This record gives sequence, C-alpha cells and structure tokens, in this order.
Amino acid sequence: MRRTLRHCLNSCLAAGVALATCAFSTSALAEPGEHIQLGTATELAPDIDLGFQYRSNINQNSGANRRSGLALTVAPGARLVYDTPDTLVTFTGDYRLIKYFTNQLSNADQFNDFDIQFNGEFLRTAPVGFYLAERPALVNNNADDLGATPFHTRFRNELRGGMVFRPGPILEVKVGGAFEYDNIQVPPGSTGVGDVRAFNSRVGGGADLSAQYLFLPRTAAVIDGDYRYYDWQRNFISGPNNPGYALPDGSQFRLLGGLRGRVTERVVVVGQLGYGASPYNVQSVKDACPNPDDVQCTPGPTNQFDAKLTGIERLLAVLQVQYQLDEGRSLTVGYRKDFNDSFFTNYMAYNKLYGTFSTTLGTRMSANAGLSVRQESYRGEVTRDDVFFDVRVDGTYKAQEWASITAALVYQQRISQIQSVEYFDVQPKIFATFTY
Repeated sequence: MRRTLRHCLNSCLAAGVALATCAFSTSALAEPGEHIQLGTATELAPDIDLGFQYRSNINQNSGANRRSGLALTVAPGARLVYDTPDTLVTFTGDYRLIKYFTNQLSNADQFNDFDIQFNGEFLRTAPVGFYLAERPALVNNNADDLGATPFHTRFRNELRGGMVFRPGPILEVKVGGAFEYDNIQVPPGSTGVGDVRAFNSRVGGGADLSAQYLFLPRTAAVIDGDYRYYDWQRNFISGPNNPGYALPDGSQFRLLGGLRGRVTERVVVVGQLGYGASPYNVQSVKDACPNPDDVQCTPGPTNQFDAKLTGIERLLAVLQVQYQLDEGRSLTVGYRKDFNDSFFTNYMAYNKLYGTFSTTLGTRMSANAGLSVRQESYRGEVTRDDVFFDVRVDGTYKAQEWASITAALVYQQRISQIQSVEYFDVQPKIFATFTY
C-alpha cells in the first residue's frame, strides 16, 4: 500500500512538473502542423478557426419575425497532452466569438463562449489507479424551449473523480463521484417572469460506476451506471406575466449492460439495454410557494411538476454498428433511447435514430454526412412532444499540414405540439483552420 501511494504521488508530481514547464522551458523546434514538443512526453497543439456562417433563422422563430444574417466566427484553442505508459493528462481550452455584420443582430453576438477541459488518468498500469476530470464551460445556446426568444446562457462546471481497479488483465472497474453546478440566464421577459436575466441555478452530485470484462481479445461485456441528484436554487418562480413556474428538486438513475467491441475486422458493435428512473420531490415546490395551497403549487392536469419516468420510458437502449467499407470510408448507424434532466421542465425522454458516413478523397480531401431524427417527450411544468431533425454535410481540403479549409451545411427543423417552438434553420458556413 505504501509503495502504491508513493507511486501515485510520483505520477502526479511528474504530470504537474511537465505541464508547468510549458510556460517556462524552451521547446523543441517544430514546423507548423507538427505541434510543439516539450520534452519526450508532452505536446502542445494550438489552433484557430476563422470563417463565416449564415443563419436563416437566428432566433428560431416559427412566425414572420424570423431573423437571418451573416456572421464572422473566430475560435482559437489549444490542446496540451502529457502521455507516458503510467500517466495520461490532457488539457484543452477553446473560445468562440460570433459577430454579426448588422447592428440589428447585435443582441445575437457571442463574445464569451468558452470550454475548458482537464482529464487525468494516473497509475494506468497498476492494479489500483485513479482518474480526475474538470470541465468549466460557458455557452450561449439556442435552447429550443423558450418560444419566440429561445436563447439562454449557461455556465456549467463539472468535477469528476474516482478509483480504477484492475484485478487482472481482462477486468477493469471504475467507481467514482461527480459534482455539478449550473447557472442559467435567459433574455429578459422570455419566460414571463419579468425583466430579469437570472433564471435559475442548481447544484448536483452523485456516483458513477463502470466495468468491462474482456472475454474476447477485442470484445468486452460492459456495465455503465450513474446516479445524480439536483437541487435548484429556486423551486418556484413567479413574475408579472406568470402566476407560477415550478421546478422540483429531483434525481436520476441509470444502469445499462451489454457488449462493446470489434466483432470482425470491419464491424464494431455496441449493444446495451438498461433501466432508468427519475423521482422528483414535489414537496420542494410546495415549500417554496408563497401560498402552498395555491393551485399553481399543487400538481394537476395543468401543473404536472410531479411527472417522472413511467412505463416504457424507463427502458434505456444504446445500439450502434460501425462498418468500415474500406481504408478511407466508414458508415455508422445507431439508435439511442434515454432521458435528460431539463432546466425548464422535469425531464425530456427521447428516441434517437442517426447515421453518419465519412470518406477520404485522395490524400488531401475528406467529406462527412450525417442525419439524425429525435422524438422528444417533455414532461413536467412544460408538457409537449416534438420531433427534431438534424442534417449536416461538410467537406475539408487540407492545403498544408498546418492549414485546411472546410465548407459545411447544416439543416435543423423542430416539429412540435406547441407551434411557438417550431422552426427550421439553414446554416451554411465556411472556415479555415490553422494549426501549429
């Protein structure tokens, strides 16, 4: 045990020293596209995307108030990797700027989107190891849920960590935990709660479990499970145009089991079935209500904030087949049945069918095409059923090892029981990527 602890401390110290030297040490000379080598185990790869994108329906409006426009996009980023047989540390940072060319669209500009990720795996060859991950991000999203003004800003921080047990060469078990924080802001007036941006925030946490047993050289039996609880700052929100909006505290549980692996040289299969649950605490809403006996604080046909997964919604499934047609072409098809917690209602259960095709055209060109159809069932204070389509194609030409240009087209459409959230949006874009 003492030797294992000393080994753990040495691994952490080695990773920390390697990352710290990035700012102070002299790197090995490298040509653009070869990245920056910092010693034998550390590599830094900065990059930037510069381009333009057009949106035919920026505010995702179903009526005559649709807004369209052309924007400049700038997205610098960097990836730092420390990789040894015993330790793998990855740090990535990305920033995105979107600036529209007309003043009428200035409220759709985005200047503060960022995504930072840290992932560490330590003692990878020892019988007992551990992992640590941290991800703060701030993203301005089209939320698909707030009607005529669907934008929301979400700051999210997720911290995960745990132990890895390897009783033998064919069995690995991970046991860990997670802490999450979300802060959500919306355009003033978009939810009927007054002229405020701060909508709500919450903390969450829970446990994670995964195990894989390699019963064939390239195929494993797998188990994946997680539990999360969520505690909202405000369980009952009211305003001038809204008599009450209920968001109960709740929890989620998932457990899936199945197979994952390469069954032939060309075919990779994932197949898992499982069970899910999502109980919600109705009393948390009643405790937050100014008048607990008010109709808005009592679950009913118009206030279904006691909704939880029921019946077939509890059945979870992950099915995917990837077929390698040849060295440069692959086809993937899949189906996923799952559910997500929501910031504006209790949960969204969904069925998703998807397919992607990727190909290379010579040594410098590549292309991708994808289609997904997702049937969504929102349950809680907001209850509705939607169908969401997403179609995208893109092609990339690699002019140099350090420079490429990509043209892409995205089409999205939402069909809903509630007309105000229906929309379609066409998004052509072109951008150049430069990597050192």
